[in-house]
Amino acid sequence: GQSDTAMSLFPNPAKQTVTIQFSGNHDNVNKYSFVNMQGTVVLSDEKPNSNTIDISKLPASVYIMHVIGQSGKIYSAKLVKE
Repeated sequence: GQSDTAMSLFPNPAKQTVTIQFSGNHDNVNKYSFVNMQGTVVLSDEKPNSNTIDISKLPASVYIMHVIGQSGKIYSAKLVKE
């Protein structure tokens, strides 16, 4: 069957902040990391107190965001930083 839960990022492309949204089952962020195209983790946090993340210091590029939910599920989404 189809995946019951997906993660999306908005806005995307983003300049200052990006917000994580879960569709389907409501999950929460336990840990997240942004990985650049070279495979380097450029921004990460554990148990953030918000689903909105300040990305203003990241260089303009394309990143993969990995999120581990409190459910233990692993999500990933591509983010374009302007």
